[in-house]
Amino acid sequence: MELFGRYGPLASIKIMWPRTDDERNRGRNCGFVAFMNRKDGERALSSLNGKDIDGFEMKLGWGKAVPIPLHPIYIPPALVELTLPPPPSGLPFNAQPDKRDKDKVSRDASYVKYIYFSFPQAHTSVMKCFGPLWPSTLEFGVFLGVFFLCSVQVRLPT
Repeated sequence: MELFGRYGPLASIKIMWPRTDDERNRGRNCGFVAFMNRKDGERALSSLNGKDIDGFEMKLGWGKAVPIPLHPIYIPPALVELTLPPPPSGLPFNAQPDKRDKDKVSRDASYVKYIYFSFPQAHTSVMKCFGPLWPSTLEFGVFLGVFFLCSVQVRLPT
């Protein structure tokens, strides 16, 4: 796993062990490795083809396509940090603010101002109607989705 995993995350590995004495005596084993990314597979193929590993010459080639899972079975240690989720932001759905707006967002979930500045022109009619209830309405919209805000806006007098 580590040999091929050096080139990128692995989707699947299948090793075909010899089943009969005849196959064992030939000294040829077969296996299939699927990478999450084709470029990683191409790099492994070009680097390992023809190399001597544990006394066996590696003969590599392309096989048939296999379904790729959502998550790899092996991630190289150097890439593990890149696959971790971002740190908690305090925003709904752990949204990550733009680097320029980090100072506008506090960690105590007072994100209504940040959201308001994100799309003020779309909800001005809602804001006029709700007045002081606007921040609560916006908060409901964030947690319940855009469809909630749209349904509120449709029911407003024009």
